[in-house]
Amino acid sequence: LRLGFTQQDGQWQATFGAPNTRDLLWIHELDSIERLPELADEAQRSLDLKNGPLLRALLVNLPQGEQRLLLVIHHLAVDGVSWRVLLEDLQQAYVALTKGQLVALAAKTTSLKHWAEQLQQYATGETLTAERDYWLHALQGTDQPLPRDKPEGSMRNRDAAHASSWLSKDLTHKLLKVAPAAYRTQVNDLLLTALAQVLCEWSQQPSVLIQLEGHGREDLFDDTDLSRTVGWFSSLFPVRLTPQIAPGASLCGIKEQLRAVPSKGIGYGVLRHLGEPSFKQQLAALPQARVTFNYLGQFGGSFNEQQGALFVPSADKTGTALCEDGPLGNWLSLNGQVFDGQLQLDWSFSREVYHASTIDTLARRYEQALTTLIDHCTAGHQGVTPSDFPLARLTQTQLDGLPIAAGEIEDIYPLSPMQQGMLFHSLFDEGAGNYINQMRVSISGLDVPRFHNAWQSAVNNHEVLRSCFVSQSEQSLQVVQRQVTLPFVELDARDKPQNWLDDWAQADRQQGFDLAHGPLLRLAVVRTGDDAWQLVYTSHHILMDGWSSSRLLGEVLQRYSGETPPKQAGRYRDYIQWLQDQDADVSERFWTAELAELDEPTRLLQAFKTSTDQQGYGDYIQLIDADGTRRLSEFAREQHVTLNTLVQSAWLLLLQRYTGQSSVTFGATVAGRPAELPGVEEQLGLFINTLPVIASPRSEQTVGDWVQQVQAKNIALREHEHTPLYDIQRWARNSGEALFDNILVFENYPVSEALQRAPDGLTFSDLRNQEQAHYPLTLVVEANDVLSVRFSYDRQHFSAEGILQLAAHFDHLLQSLSTSATARLGELTLPTAWTQSVQHYPTGQCAHQRIETQAERTPLAIAMTFAGEQLSYQQLNSRANQLAHKLREQGVGPDVRVGLAAERSLDMIVGMLAILKAGGAYVPLDPDYPQDRLSFLMHDSGIELLLTQAHLLGQLPIPAHVQKLDLADALDGYSTENPVNQTSPDNLAYVIYTSGSTGKPKGTLLAHHNLMRLFAATDDWFTFNEKDVWTLFHSFAFDFSVWEIFGALLHGGRLVIVPREVTRSPEEFHALLVEQQVTVLNQTPSAFKQLMRVACDSPVPMSLEKVIFGGEALDVA
Repeated sequence: LRLGFTQQDGQWQATFGAPNTRDLLWIHELDSIERLPELADEAQRSLDLKNGPLLRALLVNLPQGEQRLLLVIHHLAVDGVSWRVLLEDLQQAYVALTKGQLVALAAKTTSLKHWAEQLQQYATGETLTAERDYWLHALQGTDQPLPRDKPEGSMRNRDAAHASSWLSKDLTHKLLKVAPAAYRTQVNDLLLTALAQVLCEWSQQPSVLIQLEGHGREDLFDDTDLSRTVGWFSSLFPVRLTPQIAPGASLCGIKEQLRAVPSKGIGYGVLRHLGEPSFKQQLAALPQARVTFNYLGQFGGSFNEQQGALFVPSADKTGTALCEDGPLGNWLSLNGQVFDGQLQLDWSFSREVYHASTIDTLARRYEQALTTLIDHCTAGHQGVTPSDFPLARLTQTQLDGLPIAAGEIEDIYPLSPMQQGMLFHSLFDEGAGNYINQMRVSISGLDVPRFHNAWQSAVNNHEVLRSCFVSQSEQSLQVVQRQVTLPFVELDARDKPQNWLDDWAQADRQQGFDLAHGPLLRLAVVRTGDDAWQLVYTSHHILMDGWSSSRLLGEVLQRYSGETPPKQAGRYRDYIQWLQDQDADVSERFWTAELAELDEPTRLLQAFKTSTDQQGYGDYIQLIDADGTRRLSEFAREQHVTLNTLVQSAWLLLLQRYTGQSSVTFGATVAGRPAELPGVEEQLGLFINTLPVIASPRSEQTVGDWVQQVQAKNIALREHEHTPLYDIQRWARNSGEALFDNILVFENYPVSEALQRAPDGLTFSDLRNQEQAHYPLTLVVEANDVLSVRFSYDRQHFSAEGILQLAAHFDHLLQSLSTSATARLGELTLPTAWTQSVQHYPTGQCAHQRIETQAERTPLAIAMTFAGEQLSYQQLNSRANQLAHKLREQGVGPDVRVGLAAERSLDMIVGMLAILKAGGAYVPLDPDYPQDRLSFLMHDSGIELLLTQAHLLGQLPIPAHVQKLDLADALDGYSTENPVNQTSPDNLAYVIYTSGSTGKPKGTLLAHHNLMRLFAATDDWFTFNEKDVWTLFHSFAFDFSVWEIFGALLHGGRLVIVPREVTRSPEEFHALLVEQQVTVLNQTPSAFKQLMRVACDSPVPMSLEKVIFGGEALDVA
């Protein structure tokens, strides 16, 4: 508003003057409003283009206390947006001053001067140079002029006349709020379509050239914000519009013609006035638009007195704003706005060129044409056009051929590289189950309707969860549907056969998904008890990665709790846009250099040469205990590399040893979330990508140099981790074939942690995930306190024995790497002999440490059940930890014997584990034993402390010197953290007495290494796993119980404690086995024989997979 303009050498220059409010406001007292136009004219003439001011304010006080305020600003200093800003600031300042407050206006945005300087540079930039062809094409062939009644008539401001078009409030409401939804248009599209129809009908031409006026505040530069900058930013540009006969086709066609204008037309004015002289001449020689159109938007809300507005437009004359001898802006100028709920369109023209009746007729025809368009759009018609989905780059014909109704489509865009790969492999081998993920988790305290609503709300909130995948003209696209109903079923399994739920879940997963019809996720809530459910959540991996899944579960639980999750900062389409913006040539140069090191693809499965008839995938989980994990982490920190780098370094070495190739590669799954995308860490979608890590480890290389090299590769790869794997394979020298047959995934999205943040009253346990990629071998690494490596392998190519050997060698190399940074890689040898037992049971680990590891890895998995009660591994470990800390206060440590007298219960196992954690050895004392035997055991064992249950105290012959501790005592003040281990493998673990049938009972002292060796020596016979369900059938004072208890807990299985009365009834025991779906049974032959008699008479089969006999001779006949 302080600008001044001077002309030098034919060029106009603008300069900013110093702040000066002198005489800007004129105040006059008038007796009659008739004199107002005279004052208004004087205010208009007072503006001085050269010396200022460009602003004049006239306040007129009228009789009866009325006032009029005229604000006159030269158009060079203000536009429509500026008026809104000025009126807001004036009102805010006035209100503050009337209240005696300091005036604090909104912060300034980018200055007009800075914008002008940027446009000067923009005029000669690459972006605008590329627009030249568009503007030349848009203007050529449009030299047919509009009709004129008097072609030779003058075109001066004094000749100006006006006509008007109006819409009713009802039609205006439909125009603004209803009609645009039909074809996803803007109000301007409807207004211009009607105008083009009327003008083409009048001129009898197929198209018309119209000059549009836009606000000009376009988002051209990253460091620019013009939202509250005052100035004249308006842009003028021509557009050729070609209407059709049918309303819908006409509207869609003109919508596309308008969307094709680059950068909303601002480039035309820049090229026309700031561009190269030769091109400026080219544009000047082309046909010019003879109709100017400008829609200013809605103004009524800004002047609503009921909403506190101080300024309300007056119908009084504002004076002569233009020089009467100046030229009119164009043959026809149309200015539209919505005021007080009604559309008003002013037609300005020269009465010396057009008869008033001609323009009045056009104005009436325009009202009719616009009304027809509005009626068409509000009658249920719908359609989409290519500009609605710019990322998809589809033609109208391709859009019309989509199998989804236009009204159901929210967005369409291409797939990410990883999505394309998953889509290909899912369609190529539909029955294989690749990328069909299934999560099962037990729940208690569930409000099913609330849970259902929480999930549906999350689906409504995330477009990626409403996506399906279609192909159009050999291009794969993801279509986001506006609304989808999440498949959610409630089932009741309480009266179903024992394996019904497992069979149902497996069938549900095998059902897969029709990728062309969403949603690609479904849920089942299966009731398994009075307050027990199991969630079966099946989804296609193409929707999102593991990090997203964890965030989704967290959001669902927030919604379940009644909380509203924070609004997400971006959408998955932003990532697709980001991918399209990347320079493929830069990535190709990087990967071509990387691939030059690789002589041939790395085929690990060729080293095994195994081909079997077995189908499906197997899993083997490798665990590195807390101490080993800590050593690896410390070594990584010392070398300034990540634990992921250390794991990759060991895997590359192993691949080289197995394949014999000097250069090797594997697929590394990377997070793929670009840091420059706002809110990318909170977004849901499939961001991960799988890329080759290529290296050539040398035998003379030190470990330190090697891990640094792998780290450097990972860092360099981050700049290009978005590159599609199929492009990388195409750039390789192997005709596009796969570069590797194994991938390594380093996970950092603990789903169990999200579930542990459930609201009070809702608990999750026994979490199980089933995932499957198409690669023959996938390594999934999870690094918490314990490092776990899951080997998921195709049974057709890898045997279980081969995977065990591979895992053993991998562990050996990984541990060897962390031994010495100065060691040479050639010195790291693989053991020539190996056993699964050595690998599966790390040297130096005690049983309670292994259970701690299991609790870290699967905290929500059920560890044991008894008579309707259950404990997860986390709960078992925490309760045992609290008791162990208390036991240490009582003096329990290595080799200290602690008596344990308890009836079958969860507390009995908690007490046993707590004694081991405290460092002691448990001495089992079965309360059902005769008194004299119990008395002998208590004295002979030398116990000083007895763990027991209060109701047993009166029946146990407890020596006077023995301290007594109730298992049910409150432990609230004790830590749930694992006690620092004080036990070595040579320390005593338990003392079990013989029956004494040949004399006095003899105590058998077993150390921790004996206990671990018991399972290490036989593990490759049975291959127990976390899915196994065991029973504790025998007395815990009988040595067979050690096998039962620790067989379950050391392998992450579930232990079912059999009530004493059930052990005495083969019928009840059989029913329990069926109900609990027991898979591992440990029996004496005689007891098993009785069980089999019952089983043979029962129509319900058991789930037994393994039966281990002991305690007496087995008659195989």
